[in-house]
Formats: sequence, structure tokens, C-alpha cells
Amino acid sequence: PPPSPSPSSPGIICLEGCIFQSSDGICNDGGPGSEFNSCEYGNDCSDCGPRLSLPPSPPQPPPRPPPSPSPSSPGIICLEGCIFQSSDGICNDGGPGSEFNSCEYGNDCSDCGPRLSLPPSPPQPPPRPPPSPSP
Repeated sequence: PPPSPSPSSPGIICLEGCIFQSSDGICNDGGPGSEFNSCEYGNDCSDCGPRLSLPPSPPQPPPRPPPSPSPSSPGIICLEGCIFQSSDGICNDGGPGSEFNSCEYGNDCSDCGPRLSLPPSPPQPPPRPPPSPSP
């Protein structure tokens, strides 16, 4: 096995936190040359050797707000009434391009964008009178 660097080596990770796969001759930390990714990076030192510390991931940019229709845009719906599925990257309002129909149309604006208002449903015809009994 490769020699372990001293704990004070800056930028080096060499830990033995890979409980069941440590010292089995197979590198399991998912890093370069690793056969498996069953341990955290740098935690199978006896099999993988010392690893360079990975730089921290850059922070994710804040999500862009949905385009909001201007108050003078009649016929546009852009609401956030889709409580549990809002801002998840999946359009859930059942409209064009929607993956699911779990929210009311126009109520998942952050994922679906502004929607055109649907025309009102035509009124239902009155019920037919029951047939007259035959004489």
C-alpha cells in the first residue's frame, strides 16, 4: 500500500473511512483510477493512495424569477398556486409542454412560464325533459 501522508499535508486526503472495502486491493472512492464509487472520495487510502483535495463546488446561481406579465397583458395567467411542485423544473399544470397535470392550469408559472388564459367553457345545455309516457 502507498505510504500515508502526514495529517498536516495541505491539499491531500488519505483517510480509511471505506469500512467494508478498505485494504482489499480495489480502489472504491470514485476518484481517478477507481473501480467503484462505493466510498467517499479520499476515504480508501490503502487501495487508492493519497488523493488531492477537490476544490469546493462553486455556489449555484439563484433561480431566475419567471417572466412576469405586465399588468396590461390581458389573457395571461402566471400564478404560483402549485404548492408542492413549484420551482422544481417540471411543468405540472397540464398545459402544452407539461409533464403532469397535478396543478391547476396557469398555477406553475416558475416551471411552465406564463400561460394564455383559456376561454370559458361553453354553458351546459339544459337537461332534456323526461320522455312522455305513451298512452
